[in-house]
Amino acid sequence: MRLYMQSLRITCVLFFFFSSVGGDEIFAGQLSRALISAVQNHPKVKVALAEINSAEFSVKQTRADFFPKFIVNGYGSVDDKESKAVAQIDQVVFDFGKINTRVKSQKINLEESQIKHLSTCREVMQKVAFQYVALIGARKQLAFAQDNLEEHNLLVKFITSRFEGDYAPKADVQLAQVRALDAESTLATVRGRVEQVLEKLRLITFDDKLGSLESLHSTNYLDEDCFSKNIHSLDTSELVRRAHENSVEVLAEKIAFDRMENSLKASFREFFPTFKGRFEYQMFSNVKEETRAGLVMESDWAGMGLQKIADVKRKKQQMEVAVQRVEDVKVDVAEKLLDLIYQIKTQKEIQEYLKRSLDLIKDTQTSFLRQFDSGHKSWLEILNLQKEKFSLQQQLEGVRTQELQKILQISILIGDLDSYAGVKHVRRS
Repeated sequence: MRLYMQSLRITCVLFFFFSSVGGDEIFAGQLSRALISAVQNHPKVKVALAEINSAEFSVKQTRADFFPKFIVNGYGSVDDKESKAVAQIDQVVFDFGKINTRVKSQKINLEESQIKHLSTCREVMQKVAFQYVALIGARKQLAFAQDNLEEHNLLVKFITSRFEGDYAPKADVQLAQVRALDAESTLATVRGRVEQVLEKLRLITFDDKLGSLESLHSTNYLDEDCFSKNIHSLDTSELVRRAHENSVEVLAEKIAFDRMENSLKASFREFFPTFKGRFEYQMFSNVKEETRAGLVMESDWAGMGLQKIADVKRKKQQMEVAVQRVEDVKVDVAEKLLDLIYQIKTQKEIQEYLKRSLDLIKDTQTSFLRQFDSGHKSWLEILNLQKEKFSLQQQLEGVRTQELQKILQISILIGDLDSYAGVKHVRRS
């Protein structure tokens, strides 16, 4: 828990983000519902769970080697009317850990299945989370498009009144009407995009009742001060450590190392014999029944043991390769994480520039209208300024969406989003 709290900054960003959208239940309460629904119902996840169940039975099957083995053989001859039956029970007494290594091998397979399941869950979670962010962005763009249409309608009324008073030509009215129709078309396009994203979200979560277009009126967004503070106070070294600890790529390579290490131990133990207790009961058609009990030693030294020696040396080299693969994947994960962090910072800076541009345009609009009244600005310049403002608003929301998707990628990479979906962590040293 202490380590979890120390590296909670990315999670804080997500928490403030999803809680700051306030009364709109689809974004506050239904994120976890969407993730859980997707993880529980997606066919890929179900396949991964079935593989885990299969691996668990393989472990139990291998553990059965600790128990006695019962063998019955029998044969008969028609010519000499001779028959024989043998009942044999073998119990491993001491095998220098050979059964343990076989059980360990199956446990490693089980862990590999669990990591594949985690990887599949995170793949599904990323799709769902990205659609949520896309839906938020589309909602914000829908609000901008609605405002844009309203402002164009006001401009139409404004220029129409001037035309009726013989202060503006009819061409200005027609131009304003064309721009208003264009704004209405844009609004319809954005509304369709919201519906499309929502339907896709329902599709990948297998939840037809998830959200409703009627609940998409809230346009509250992330608290900018909290957001900026958390992004710029990220502890990069701690994030890298957590990524190395929770990344499925690193976990998979560690499993490969464990498998090779266990295989090497198994090869070493093959040098030693296996001691079994054996009880035999023989029945013959022409002689008296016979019972025997004793200790049996089994060992296989094919090629005078040279094959085993070569096998051990080969696996030692493969162990070195497995170690380097783990380190190589750690480097790749760290690079990916750093790229995401710097992309987030860059997108934050771009947002600041776009906000400043929007503020300037809003201030300029009032000035332009005054200058239009005095004849220093044309009507086309007024309309173009409105168009430029809407374009900047759309750009700003697009950059925000990309930034939040990068935050989600980091959260998935370090395992912080797992708890939202009820997915258990796979922790390894």
